Amino acid sequence: MSSTLASSVTSALNSLSSDSSGSSSTGTVASTQQLGENDFLTLLTTQMQNQDPLDPVDNTQMLAQLAQFSELSEIQGLSSQIATMVTATNSSTALSATELVGKQVSFNASQIGLTSGSTSTFQVVLPSATSDTTAVISDANGNVVRTLDLGPEPAGTTTVTWDGLNSDGSPCATGQYNLTVSGTGSNGSTVQGSTNVQATVTGVTYSNGVASLVVAGQQITLSQVTGVYDTSATN
Repeated sequence: MSSTLASSVTSALNSLSSDSSGSSSTGTVASTQQLGENDFLTLLTTQMQNQDPLDPVDNTQMLAQLAQFSELSEIQGLSSQIATMVTATNSSTALSATELVGKQVSFNASQIGLTSGSTSTFQVVLPSATSDTTAVISDANGNVVRTLDLGPEPAGTTTVTWDGLNSDGSPCATGQYNLTVSGTGSNGSTVQGSTNVQATVTGVTYSNGVASLVVAGQQITLSQVTGVYDTSATN
């Protein structure tokens, strides 16, 4: 770069710095540390106007600068569009979640709620068929209160009803109980299952625009829901 061009570019930079800075009421100067679109175009124009006729700016270099600037501008525009889409999607999902209040949903969980004197229903999910299957129900301290022998079960989801009684035939206290399910496969290997529980959605909470359902005293995300049931449609 010739001395004339260097001087012109330096002058343009100083001008940009002066234009993008200001003095507060106390006389403190605050300047920006980033060049914007207009700044870039000003520098490029200055470079072209003050190039040495005997040693002009390389066209390849100029095209590369323009390509980089265009690519950066497109990326910034795309990022802004994606952010807008994410915000709109979160808002739509949050609004849709309120429609689930009052309905029953099933969701993957290792605990089941029980009201003393009543029954409780859960779903057993097995990755493969079993020749025998066992569901173990334990209290919050890990003490086994009931073992249910479910017998052979196919792969997939099966609904199981617990009568709410312990192994002695007495009603269990109201509270939350832990569930574990396992079985024996056709080749004698252990098949580890999971459980879904079904309960009524009593509310919706929001955190950073993300909705969570309040079900059986706990919060679950929409991605945890495996089914939705309208209990009012009984006829």
